[in-house]
Amino acid sequence: MSEDTKQMLARVYAEILSEGGTQTITVKDIVARAGVSRMTFYYHFSDIYDLVDWTYRRRFGEVLRESLAEHGAAGILERVVYALAREGEGDSGPNMLENYQHLDRNVLDRLLSRFSYDVLSRCADIDPLFDSLESSDREFLIRMTTFAIAGMVSSQLNHDLDADASEYLLRYFKLLNARLRELR
Repeated sequence: MSEDTKQMLARVYAEILSEGGTQTITVKDIVARAGVSRMTFYYHFSDIYDLVDWTYRRRFGEVLRESLAEHGAAGILERVVYALAREGEGDSGPNMLENYQHLDRNVLDRLLSRFSYDVLSRCADIDPLFDSLESSDREFLIRMTTFAIAGMVSSQLNHDLDADASEYLLRYFKLLNARLRELR
């Protein structure tokens, strides 16, 4: 039952988000539409950012599981970047960038950085290309790539890019992957 309530709250949040506009989305908006109390919301999530984090971790956890065997770490990274910046149609829910119009940007930047770091760490754990690296170099690459993702998203939001952030990031991952293969 608890998981069903979380999914329902996430679905309602996505519905409100998909309606567009520039107003801040609040817990009050979500519980009113969901027909539950604020107490119910706070039983499941500490705040709206916890809901956003849970939603995307769950969604990208599915992407990771689906892509792992079929595409390896590089394929996972491509799918995650695509999902961060471009998905949003149909059942997949809104893309992560849409949250920036409705919630505090600084908090979302921290969520994106933490999430990106976690995904990159998981990818490095499964990609044999990272096996030859010393742990300090592995950590350095993960952190630098986390900064690259956060910077690209920020630049896209500020309309400072001449292309989509996902195109830059995919090129970055391709070059990084090629360089790691050379080092092996």
